[in-house]
Amino acid sequence: MKTKHQLFIHLFLIIGSLILFSSCDEIIIGSGKVVKESRNVNSFKAIDISGSFKIFLSQGDNESLMIEADDNLMKYIKSHVSGGTLYLETIGYNLKSTTLKAYITIKVLNNIEASGAVKITGETPLDIDDLSIEVSGAANLNIELYGDKLELKVSGAGKGSMKGNIDKAVIKLSGASKLFAEELIVNNIDIEISGAGSAKVNVINELDASISGAGNIRYAGNPKVHSNISGAGKVKRIE
Repeated sequence: MKTKHQLFIHLFLIIGSLILFSSCDEIIIGSGKVVKESRNVNSFKAIDISGSFKIFLSQGDNESLMIEADDNLMKYIKSHVSGGTLYLETIGYNLKSTTLKAYITIKVLNNIEASGAVKITGETPLDIDDLSIEVSGAANLNIELYGDKLELKVSGAGKGSMKGNIDKAVIKLSGASKLFAEELIVNNIDIEISGAGSAKVNVINELDASISGAGNIRYAGNPKVHSNISGAGKVKRIE
């Protein structure tokens, strides 16, 4: 038989859990008064964004961050730089904002991570040496790249749209993810798709394609094609 002390502890834990879950689900509605706030940031070469931000990414001489949102929601938007990475997220509550935007300027870009419903739009072309990008959830990426190497991972219902010119690209798609890169001219591509993902690419020299599941790859150009397909996947040239 449980003692009164044990019953009290169980009751305390139950009440505490209810309070925790109710606070996490609490909705805070934006005031409708949209303001812009410049944030002080240390130097960074990577960005890690989660939530439902609309990100406008530019390359410039100095790193900067400006947030645009309802004035009463600013305190729930957290940003900090750690280990050369700019982290941006909303915390604690379900925010219903009039707008939720971030304007990011970066000098050198090595890594992008986007999760949730983040949408990243490149405001300027990006010059890169070796760029790694990971997109997950329902995140969306639309950028223009010029440089040496791109490593791209897209999972879930994520989407990527790219144009520009790259020497080498290594691409991995999973789930129902999609890549539209027929305007990104690449010398050599190594692409792997699992699930129902799909990709459109533009290749000059060599295309190494691996598909498991019902994924499909469509390519422009006249590269040498090496394919390994299991399931109902297809690799087909765009006519």
